[in-house]
Amino acid sequence: MNRKRFILAFILLVGLLLSTISAVAFTPLSAQTLSQPATPPLPGRPISPHFPLPQALTTLFSGSNLGAQTVYSAYMRLSDDNETISIEVPSEWGDVETGDWIVRGKTVGVFIAAAPDLGNFYASRANPGVFFGASRDLAGRAQGTNLALTGNPAIGGLLADEASRRPGRCQSGGRFAYHDNFYTGNYDLSLNCMAGSRGEITLVTMPPSQQYLTLVRIHVNSQADLDAATHILDTYQVDDPSLKGDE
Repeated sequence: MNRKRFILAFILLVGLLLSTISAVAFTPLSAQTLSQPATPPLPGRPISPHFPLPQALTTLFSGSNLGAQTVYSAYMRLSDDNETISIEVPSEWGDVETGDWIVRGKTVGVFIAAAPDLGNFYASRANPGVFFGASRDLAGRAQGTNLALTGNPAIGGLLADEASRRPGRCQSGGRFAYHDNFYTGNYDLSLNCMAGSRGEITLVTMPPSQQYLTLVRIHVNSQADLDAATHILDTYQVDDPSLKGDE
């Protein structure tokens, strides 16, 4: 009798165990409690906060035929050959160049440029496009001064050099402070440029270390270009602060 009770109890125990295993096996993964620690996300390229475009620039295109241009279809990531710097631009800006950034005949850093037509972008600014350069040499103008970044003479000096390229060609839209999680500096806004570009943003920044300087110059001719400018300023990045590409 005891043996029969033992066998019956054993059968009930096995049945209960099997039903538990079956329930777990067919429960959706989302409903199960996992004991393993979550896998950490893969590190990605940091992105700066959304860039608010100046009101003067957005007003320039409001109500105009150019403002109705179709938005760009997608964006692509560009980098120099050494993966030193990177930026995201519209896929339609397929004319791309990268290499040594040369100022007054001297190599000072590395750059990326992109536009629908770089020839027009360089020569007449009639096309939208972007130039992004980074340099340790240009930052050296003020090394050791420990100045506040917005007052760093290297930033003001490069903005002055850029302004000298367009005397009388554009209306000044003012100078503005810039700050994100990675860079601080200033940008000049130019409006109603005579050579085809309706607007131009020239941004010069430094990281907190002040070890290098960046220049981002964007030409805009439409509302779509304004959207592209926002994306560009959200994604430009110095990935290797040593800037090996400018050695």
